[in-house]
Amino acid sequence: MKELWEQVKALIDENRIDCVVKLCESLNIDMYDNIVNKLIMELKSTLNVQHRNTIAIVLGDLKCNSAIKPLIELIKNPQNKRCIGSLIYSLQELDCGNVIKEIIPVLYKGNYEARNMLYVLLEIKIKEISEQDKRICIDLLKKGKGELEEILEDVDSALDILHENL
Repeated sequence: MKELWEQVKALIDENRIDCVVKLCESLNIDMYDNIVNKLIMELKSTLNVQHRNTIAIVLGDLKCNSAIKPLIELIKNPQNKRCIGSLIYSLQELDCGNVIKEIIPVLYKGNYEARNMLYVLLEIKIKEISEQDKRICIDLLKKGKGELEEILEDVDSALDILHENL
């Protein structure tokens, strides 16, 4: 098992997502579960952003729903705010409609890549989101929009002051 894990880690180092997925899919159920558990532990613990992104995509490609919770936690962690696009992307193949509400603020707080990935995820998973969760998402987005409008008002005021004093 140790040799297998070293092989998986080497493939992750080389960003060979398809090879990791094929290798995992070729394993018996016990070995598969063991490797998936190790991947999830590594996903949660690694500080290497490239490794984390590769592992996230592998887990998504493997349709590993047990990765949803750690992925959501990583997406919500403010320390990761600049590198969550791949984490959101990896959710596309997972049964995550019931947790999208937890990351919806990315649409008004995230960087371009993260916002784009979440918008795509929302389009893909919209039918899996309950009516109640859709309402929660709407409320969160309205709140976020209000916050952004306040910022834009402040920007407009600053622009007015600057223009008046040219």
